[in-house]
Amino acid sequence: MYIFLSHDIDWPKGGPGADHIFARRERFDEFTLGRVKSEGFNPYYGIPTMMDIEKSLGIRSTFFFRPLYDDSSTVDEYRMDLSDLRRGGWEVGLHANHGGSLNAIKSEKAAVEEALGDRVIGVRVHYLRIAKSKIQRLGNVGFNYDSSVCLTRDKVDEKNSGSYMLGDIVEFPITYMDAYIFTYMGITESNVVNFLVDSIGKLSRMGIKLVTLLWHDNVLLMKGGREYQHLLETLVSKGQVSFLRGIDAVKVTKEWIEGPD
Repeated sequence: MYIFLSHDIDWPKGGPGADHIFARRERFDEFTLGRVKSEGFNPYYGIPTMMDIEKSLGIRSTFFFRPLYDDSSTVDEYRMDLSDLRRGGWEVGLHANHGGSLNAIKSEKAAVEEALGDRVIGVRVHYLRIAKSKIQRLGNVGFNYDSSVCLTRDKVDEKNSGSYMLGDIVEFPITYMDAYIFTYMGITESNVVNFLVDSIGKLSRMGIKLVTLLWHDNVLLMKGGREYQHLLETLVSKGQVSFLRGIDAVKVTKEWIEGPD
């Protein structure tokens, strides 16, 4: 089983602010809340921790960045992180704000590429708001793959697994998203690791070869989200999965379709 491992960077580097955090205080432990109050700590900034976890396990993943954030800051705030990701072997994709316009997506792609200093070939639209007809045309603005489709929120659906072609774009539907797991699916922190391991095993036995996992960087200190390291360690210990970046998943998919070079 291959796992396309991905992360959406939804929040500006400075975070949402203390008022936002304390309005959701039930998601955090008291130590974290204390740091927010006394230090102005931003618990939503999880990129370095996520990189450390993955590096310790020999894993590389894909991080999708928005070009413009809700506080009007831009992806430029993340230039050091982008440099670290690029040098460390991670992939950077576009987390597009404007799924309704190919011209807007093209412009956003250019903004992330300029900050990264490299080409971007993968995209996921914020809130997954993009029509199938637009996905099919993403190749026209320089993308190789998209991961903006999720057909079911409240259960694991085999239709959200694997990959398929939409025009000349490889589509990786989102099989598992942390936000959906802990809300619509009703999974708790105490059973999330077993749930995901068992579910991935079930899909594998059904003959499914690839799933896509989205885990946001801002949840690493939240209840539930903080099980990320435990989840990866458990999956690695099973020895039956391989983690991929989007760019690697594209290569694997095309080998399935066209055969090896």
